[in-house]
Amino acid sequence: MTNIIQVPKFLTSAVFYKILVKQINFQRPYHRNSNPMILDFSETSQIEPLAVSNLLCMGKLILGETGTKIVVRIPETFQAGELKFYMNEIGFTKYAYGSEGVFEFETSPYNGLKGKKIDPLSGTMRFSADLTKSQVASGINGFLKPFAEQYLKSYMEYSEEEGGYINKIEHFLRETVNNCCEKGKSDSFMTIHARYRDRKIYMAISDTGRGFLQSWNETEKDIEKIEDEAKKREEKEAVEAAERLLLDGRKPKNELEAILCGLNKRKTSKIYGLSSVIKETLKSNGLIRIHSNNVQMIFTPKWKDAILEQPRTLMQNYGFQKYNTIGDLEFKGAHIEIEIPF
Repeated sequence: MTNIIQVPKFLTSAVFYKILVKQINFQRPYHRNSNPMILDFSETSQIEPLAVSNLLCMGKLILGETGTKIVVRIPETFQAGELKFYMNEIGFTKYAYGSEGVFEFETSPYNGLKGKKIDPLSGTMRFSADLTKSQVASGINGFLKPFAEQYLKSYMEYSEEEGGYINKIEHFLRETVNNCCEKGKSDSFMTIHARYRDRKIYMAISDTGRGFLQSWNETEKDIEKIEDEAKKREEKEAVEAAERLLLDGRKPKNELEAILCGLNKRKTSKIYGLSSVIKETLKSNGLIRIHSNNVQMIFTPKWKDAILEQPRTLMQNYGFQKYNTIGDLEFKGAHIEIEIPF
């Protein structure tokens, strides 16, 4: 049995889930130091920024489970030099290579770099599970500020809690990363690329934690740890409201239901949560993909009204289930991708 996984010419988010995830899972039982999996990028010419964080999380996940790194094979060719240049510029190499990296490289990823410097608003960050909320906020603010000031003005909103204007995308990313740290006890990777040639901003955040379903079903334990009684009551009411709206008051039974509960947890809030970010993204003709453990949901402008006003109908809608929900994608953790035109 071959241990080589051929990475396609264009490594998009869809290719990652439909091809790489399934092939890596198939190879998992045979992956060991004496015969490690090899990701062969010999035919690859382009990596979509949304695939970067997921690829890093997959490497981290396999390393953590087996103690053996997946091997990355990149040939010494002109095309590969351009690929390695992008990997370096977007921040993949920083977290993939070396003693602290999550992959093993057959040859140095810094050999033969060729290409023009990519768009200035791009990069990847890693957030360790032991970071404080203030450290997460500081990291995301510094990383996202150029994007927010130039392209995300429509996401600005006044927050009484913050005592001033904040960017809803920034606050959402802060909340998501903090959730990875506090609930999932997991490191996370965040990649952003404002790609001028596509006139789109790509944002992805990925972790190897518990996913939506387990996190939601353990929410009561997390709420009890909140010291502020007003915030504790607010959180409890938000959870109960989402469960009433979608599930007649019961707990979600699968990842799909848990994602929709998470989306609607703070639906009435102008600032917080998935609902606010999805609303602004779909209004801008963008899209959001959310994957949790074994299922992915894709939110597009076509379903904007149902997503925001009648989310319960999505669970019974044949068209949404067929074209916007993908199951059998075993990849531990929560993974969120956002595309916004500019």
